[in-house]
Amino acid sequence: MSQILREMIEGIESAVRNAFRDLKKIQQGEKALLKTGAEMIDCHIKGLLPGDVVVIAGAPSSGKSETLYRMLDDILSVEINPHADKYVSLEFSMEMKMLNKLMRKLSRLLGKKKSEILYSEFSDEEKVKVAEYFESLKDARRSVIQSTATPKDFYSIR
Repeated sequence: MSQILREMIEGIESAVRNAFRDLKKIQQGEKALLKTGAEMIDCHIKGLLPGDVVVIAGAPSSGKSETLYRMLDDILSVEINPHADKYVSLEFSMEMKMLNKLMRKLSRLLGKKKSEILYSEFSDEEKVKVAEYFESLKDARRSVIQSTATPKDFYSIR
């Protein structure tokens, strides 16, 4: 058994005791649930518990990435999560680079096809919208890994 696995194992009594401590902190308002801004997730218990994992699956081009990017924006919003100014994020995508994300967002923002964005310069009006979007992305709490990685690379990170 690996040392990492040994360190992860704890007795049930200890795990339950810690869970009750966490529950009490939530009940007393000392610990908040993480609101995602996605009603389909937040509707059950009004957010995510510490350590929760959400898996979003669907057909290609069904909006999975868009949903996740919107959720990340909402998670980092102090209007949705009052302590969000203390949160940080690390985006790690095994397929989508920042240019792809940018193209999707600009396509919706400007109401233009991606090919039009790629092959024609922005109008003055569009430049204003693009500059506003760029400013919204200047957030030191957010980081990204853009290196191409395989699922094996992802799972080997410790």
